Amino acid sequence: MSQGFQSKNFLAKLPESWKEVYALISSEGYVPTLVGGTVRDFILGQSVGKDWDVELRHPTIFFNKDSWKNLGRDLTKFGKVSFLSYEIIRLDAKDVQYEFSPPRKETFHADWESSGHSNFDAEYDLKLPFEKAILRRDFTINAMGIEFKSQKEIDFMDPSNGLVHLHDKILHHVSEDFKKDPVRFVRALRFALKMKMDFTPELDEVLKSMPVKGITPSYIWSEMQKSGSPLGLLRKLLEWQKFKPELQLPLISEDLALKWDELGRVLSDASKHETFVIAL
Repeated sequence: MSQGFQSKNFLAKLPESWKEVYALISSEGYVPTLVGGTVRDFILGQSVGKDWDVELRHPTIFFNKDSWKNLGRDLTKFGKVSFLSYEIIRLDAKDVQYEFSPPRKETFHADWESSGHSNFDAEYDLKLPFEKAILRRDFTINAMGIEFKSQKEIDFMDPSNGLVHLHDKILHHVSEDFKKDPVRFVRALRFALKMKMDFTPELDEVLKSMPVKGITPSYIWSEMQKSGSPLGLLRKLLEWQKFKPELQLPLISEDLALKWDELGRVLSDASKHETFVIAL
């Protein structure tokens, strides 16, 4: 794994479509920052990937739905455009799927402990600094960014030390708001399993104490699929059940819990997935 961020290598591997897409975005005054898993995965494997999450800042204007829609319509010259929740503009270009979003703050509801996922209000701010925008993200390894100053000049931004944590193979939460989104409990187990990472002591304590009532069976199944080892993640979930009895996982009895081979066949057979979700 890379010990740092290799700017020259990254610039040499930019998607073919990015040149024109960037030219349009910058002509309208927006400053793009690549965020999330693509940045992490580039550091790990020197690949720029085909799914780009891009925050768009603007130095002089406030967020306006009409102007934002106009930007989306302008992007249609490069491919199919879809407007998603949280003001995300998805562009399916010829070589990359881009998702453009305005920086945002998330304010959780007073009853966040019982209201489940998406229990917050979003406030969009095109001038929100990167170090404040990342506070809504989950782990420090997913809170790094690459800001484009021009086609040939970029800044690597890492205010929460994600690069160090990635190198040391540890998971740490970005902010105290982590515990207010219950699905992040399962995401933490999935990341630790798939990337062979350990929790920091602080994150371990957060995971033990955070409420998880809002986690749905379909979300658990989705994370199991993403983990690359559905059975491995289910084992992890069962190990944590002593801290989280409200998860109400299947296979609680000792007799059923021993049937891992049979369960493994179910998890590898797509025709039986619906049955398993119902069991969850």
